[in-house]
Amino acid sequence: MSNHEQFRGNPITTEIMRNAFISAAKEMNECLYRSSYSPIIYESKDCAAGLFDENADALGLSVGVPMFLGNLEVTIKSTTEYIGGIENYNE
Repeated sequence: MSNHEQFRGNPITTEIMRNAFISAAKEMNECLYRSSYSPIIYESKDCAAGLFDENADALGLSVGVPMFLGNLEVTIKSTTEYIGGIENYNE
């Protein structure tokens, strides 16, 4: 049974996990705002952050520029395919 099928039957668990992923992505975005040296990011908040699974499917996305959020999943998938898989990110 895959992870997606496991949570499909229990709406309460699904909602808790969905909100946890979204909260983690929002925290990542806030950390990016606070630690950025670029005024484009820390003043205008011109960025986006997200959590992805091993298949590069979005689990949670932060609030951000809609253009970034719309392209984030496709960009992660194409980059992962280009480098030959998620395990090659560490190299």
